[in-house]
Amino acid sequence: MKTIIIQYHRKTPIQASYYKGYTLLELMIAMSLGLVLIGGAIQTLISNQETFNITDAIGSTEEGGRFSMHFLTQDIRMAGYSANPQSNKSNPFFIYNADSTTNAYCTADSNDWCSKEGGGIVSDQIAILKEIDTFIDSDCNGNATVSEADKSNMLANVYWIANDITNDSLSSLFCRGYDVSAAAWLGDALPMVGGVESFQVLYGEVNTDGNTRYVSLDRVEKMTSVIAVKIGVLVTESGDGSLSEKSRSYSVLDARPFTYNDKKNRTLYSTTVFLSNAKLYSINQGLGY
Repeated sequence: MKTIIIQYHRKTPIQASYYKGYTLLELMIAMSLGLVLIGGAIQTLISNQETFNITDAIGSTEEGGRFSMHFLTQDIRMAGYSANPQSNKSNPFFIYNADSTTNAYCTADSNDWCSKEGGGIVSDQIAILKEIDTFIDSDCNGNATVSEADKSNMLANVYWIANDITNDSLSSLFCRGYDVSAAAWLGDALPMVGGVESFQVLYGEVNTDGNTRYVSLDRVEKMTSVIAVKIGVLVTESGDGSLSEKSRSYSVLDARPFTYNDKKNRTLYSTTVFLSNAKLYSINQGLGY
């Protein structure tokens, strides 16, 4: 006879602590701490984004100012250039005078692109005059001159401020070449630097005593006595702006202050350029420069 043994296994009861969860208070504290951490991270992100925008805006205005100064100073330094060192000093700039019979190249269609005093807060315009030779045979945009190299043929590079319709009407520094001897424009006007809102010019005219005064174009008594030029530009960032909105004023040389009520960062740049051809003036006048 077989004996059947039945064993009973007693299950260990699961401890009550295994079922224990978080209380409502603990959850609220955890959520609060999480929100504080997330808020701090978001604030840091926003702050970093604002810093990046300001840095980018400053960089863009510095770039615009640097390129503007580069193009203008290089060209102005050669104003009045002549391949003949024994010749009298020529006019370094092509003067705006639409009604002049001796300077009739400024026609009704092109007078806005000759040297001209803007006045008030209007930007000035300058036409840099140089003699065409084997080295200077193209304008500021690379267009070849119509007239060939000759000691009497002249080229004018004309700079002014206008809205660039190809770039959201951004105020820009434009340039266009004019073959004075052939009375012909060379190619189209092209924007050189974007973001330039104001361009002002003062002319350093030397008197018979050897003293130099800086005046606007309409106050220059004798253009062949100009030996230096002061230029100033006001450059702005593109887009809607990276600063807080408030009223800001800027003064560019002799122009009236510019006042803006927006968020855009703007920077002023100015320099004085001595005309390389001014040495011809010293040869003829004996001023000892």
